[in-house]
Amino acid sequence: MTQKTCPVCELPVNPGITLCPQCGWDFPRVLGTPEVSGKLLQQKLEDAKAEWVKRGIQPVGELTSRFQGYDLILTWKWPKDAELVWICHRHDTFPTKQKDPKASVAVCTRREYERNLCWTLRNPQDKPHYFAVYAAKSATGPFSPAAQIMECMGQLAEINYRIVKRKRFILFGPVASLHISLKTKADICLQALILVGKRHSLPVSPGDGVILKEIQNVQFVRGKAVVPVPPEHWSRELVVRLFFAKPADAKNIRLLHGNTDKMRLG
Repeated sequence: MTQKTCPVCELPVNPGITLCPQCGWDFPRVLGTPEVSGKLLQQKLEDAKAEWVKRGIQPVGELTSRFQGYDLILTWKWPKDAELVWICHRHDTFPTKQKDPKASVAVCTRREYERNLCWTLRNPQDKPHYFAVYAAKSATGPFSPAAQIMECMGQLAEINYRIVKRKRFILFGPVASLHISLKTKADICLQALILVGKRHSLPVSPGDGVILKEIQNVQFVRGKAVVPVPPEHWSRELVVRLFFAKPADAKNIRLLHGNTDKMRLG
């Protein structure tokens, strides 16, 4: 899939999303006349760039994971001015900060990384690993936003999902609630998803339809999770499908939708 570049942080993003996962830039729609829209967009862009610069260190780029023998290998591209990274990981969800009390933490200097061309986790447990990597100028900061990646330890997880409608009365009446029900065999956390809708048939890609919702941090409990569908979409004649905001996440997880009838709104 062809990527586009965020105008604020200048990092690549999936063309199907409207919110940059690195800096939070909201790719806006054109509102009003071209002149008014252009001025508003330019001011918003300048303010967002100024805020991004204030953050200091940018996150590591091109974060990847792979197995080498019995070890788990992480590689990344170093941002300018960063001299070390904090590598935090948990088995249940992504760490929330570089000093997350429930996370295992390691520090890797630029010199160590350049000597080994990677960072290695020796003999990892046979559980999902949720990594958050923070770049920094020194051990005391400032720290970049987290770059995140999940590793399922070579076990491809499968998630089945479908639309569930609840009517006000058992057999008739208006829809009282509508959500997506997801099931899997493990308690995992999905970092970022996109809900896409299309008339008459299932979308084949994030760009093959209308983005209805961007979803962050779907946590499974006892193998189940629920994603609410915004009420303004309940009556629309659309067939919906979930996609990963970051295509690389599909390496570890398969999203298995129901048939067309089980994925239909309206």
